[in-house]
Amino acid sequence: MQIPEFIKNYKNHPVLFVGTGMSLRYLRNSYSWDELLKKIAFDLWRNDEKYLDLKSNSSTHITVLCMKPLQQNWIKNLQTL
Repeated sequence: MQIPEFIKNYKNHPVLFVGTGMSLRYLRNSYSWDELLKKIAFDLWRNDEKYLDLKSNSSTHITVLCMKPLQQNWIKNLQTL
């Protein structure tokens, strides 16, 4: 089966996920994974040191540590709508 034929079988549009190499190469102001996590951490805590502390002192992946406060902040913002 060819790709166009495969795609025609779907009622919705397919989503293509590409790595950061694509966005870093072709889009301005895009981030590597580490840079994105650093930006999220700074937006959450307004402190670059917090990100560096989490990154160096934790056995848990830095993504998990950044996501929990981000989710809590997002939920808090939804409740104020």
